[in-house]
Amino acid sequence: MTEAGGECMVEVKFVDMPDLESQLPDSPDGGAPGESISLEALAKQQGVTAVWDLDEISRLWPVNDDADELLAFLFRERAARRARVRKGAAQ
Repeated sequence: MTEAGGECMVEVKFVDMPDLESQLPDSPDGGAPGESISLEALAKQQGVTAVWDLDEISRLWPVNDDADELLAFLFRERAARRARVRKGAAQ
């Protein structure tokens, strides 16, 4: 260790990293830890069912919210996220 200007400098030659993947909890569907599951399996796991009555969904939607504004916002956010990904891939 060397002290220079009141700061300590340390030279690191080796870092032992734990096996983090082995510490992940088991996947709820029995797959490997950290493994992706299908949308259908996730829906089944979470008890999600199909909606057949659109009025059921509309009752959950706040009256003052404009669905067109939400959709426009989602499109803008997705476009910005994709642009960031493309920019990162180009570098």
